[in-house]
Amino acid sequence: MRRTRSLIVGLPLALIASAMTGPLMAAPPETGTVSVEPQGNAHHTALAAACAEAVAQALAKQGLTVIDGTGHGRYLAEVHLSGADVGTTSVAVRPDKMSAMPGGIVGVGGNVSVVLPTSKSKIVPLQQVRLEIRLKKRGESAVLWQARAVTVRAVENEAEIASDLVAAMFRTYPSQSEDVIGVP
Repeated sequence: MRRTRSLIVGLPLALIASAMTGPLMAAPPETGTVSVEPQGNAHHTALAAACAEAVAQALAKQGLTVIDGTGHGRYLAEVHLSGADVGTTSVAVRPDKMSAMPGGIVGVGGNVSVVLPTSKSKIVPLQQVRLEIRLKKRGESAVLWQARAVTVRAVENEAEIASDLVAAMFRTYPSQSEDVIGVP
């Protein structure tokens, strides 16, 4: 009788807990082979390549063996990248190297002219970049792990943007969140 009551009370609690956390997914892999495959039309091809490379490095750090090419790994890491122009921003222009030049009249003394950098800036497009990664077992539609991150930046250094987005997404691997991670 006592066992029956605990089963009756325990079952509804388990159902409520599973309803609150969403559908149960299989555990993300910690070993095995994986292929990293960009999906869809990339907004910036250089950025898409940088994101795929950053994802491959992050998966390798997690213990997975990354295999080049599509269709070869036991697992598939789908990399979805999207971007949209959201305005413009002003960025500092890197000044030329400071240089010192001899000046003045020879034989009468001398002086040195120093070219100092100025605080010049330029207007560049500001873009919202959204990266989503879905890790699946090859040939299956069930998602084992997924993460999403977004940033708004001037897209000048693709490798830095990709590294920052992927690092934020893999910070808690193998646990996952349904929220989109904002990266400053």
